[in-house]
This record gives sequence, structure tokens and C-alpha cells, in this order.
Amino acid sequence: MATVLTLVITPSLLAIRVWTSPCANWIARLLARISISRASRAARDWALQRDARRLVPEELIWTDRVTEPARADPPLKPAG
Repeated sequence: MATVLTLVITPSLLAIRVWTSPCANWIARLLARISISRASRAARDWALQRDARRLVPEELIWTDRVTEPARADPPLKPAG
């Protein structure tokens, strides 16, 4: 009996614990998508997130060299 507990029950309970949250989240999203129209704010947010995942971010290369001196704005003078 201890072997069955160790080899069958314990791994299955661990698997249930790990997969319960992602499955519940997936089901909740599916139900929300079914019940929400395409013109809703949530549907637009999901479409924007999907499109943002597909974009490849541009690489920004920063240099330490200053190419032009910083300009100081002239001090403000009181009106009048």
C-alpha cells in the first residue's frame, strides 16, 4: 500500500496542484472571450496585447559620448 501511495497518489496530487491554476485561468479567459463583444474595451486590450507580443522590439544603443552641448534655457523674466 505504501508503494501505491508513493508511486501513484503523491505524483498525481502534485500534478493536480500544479495544473489547477493554469487550467482555471484558461477556462476563465475562454468564458470571458465568449461573453464579451469585439467592440468592448477588454477585447481591444486583448488584441493589443496579442499584437504587442508579435512585435520584435528595436535595439537601442546608448553611447557615453555627448554629441552636442546641453543648452541652458534663459531665466524667466517677470511680466510687467
